[in-house]
Amino acid sequence: MMGYLKMLDVVRYSMRRKLPNSTGIYFVVLEQKIIYIGIALDIKQRFTYHAHHNVFGKLNPLIYYEIFAGLSLEELRPIESRLIKKYMPCFNERVESGEKIFRIEFDSEEDIKLFKELLLELKQQMLVNTDELILRALQLLNQARSK
Repeated sequence: MMGYLKMLDVVRYSMRRKLPNSTGIYFVVLEQKIIYIGIALDIKQRFTYHAHHNVFGKLNPLIYYEIFAGLSLEELRPIESRLIKKYMPCFNERVESGEKIFRIEFDSEEDIKLFKELLLELKQQMLVNTDELILRALQLLNQARSK
């Protein structure tokens, strides 16, 4: 998929005002992984009011997008659905049930143990928003890996 994304236009989240006021599909990418796939009649406006705005703002991911001028959201939904099912981005809800799932890959047993410890520590700090909790734990895990 990253090969396909390289052919698309891309904007850093902090520069989202440069996104087009066009209909299309967008991919939110963090550390070479697609974390969200969405569709919008106006991609730029979508990122003004996005539900994950606070989380994306903290992470400053890349936003890849493809314009589909003249198509309706109803025409784009089947494409979005297939992409979500194929790539299972951690911030998309499971299409068939509406259940939110997180798909996290670990390199080692130590990473799994550290991730669980970080989740417990963050939970004790009263981070109750699941999205923020998991993203913060992933950030701390990446920091620990780079040491």
